[in-house]
Amino acid sequence: MTLELFHKYIATKEDGRLKHRERKDLEFKANYNFGSIKNGKFSKSMAAFSNADGGVMIFGIKDSPREPIGMSNGKYD
Repeated sequence: MTLELFHKYIATKEDGRLKHRERKDLEFKANYNFGSIKNGKFSKSMAAFSNADGGVMIFGIKDSPREPIGMSNGKYD
């Protein structure tokens, strides 16, 4: 993914909400941890992307309303 495409995906409206919604090739998650892969939380999305044309998972996006919040897990820059 290019930086330009990433910026397009996380572009916000004036109210701070994202312009883009999730779709078959785009998934938003609030945070990341390895346990979520093991318990299947992210595995379903990854399997769906693999069985289709691929996709992008972007972390640091709150759901309802979709707003960028960053990640609370201090292990990642």
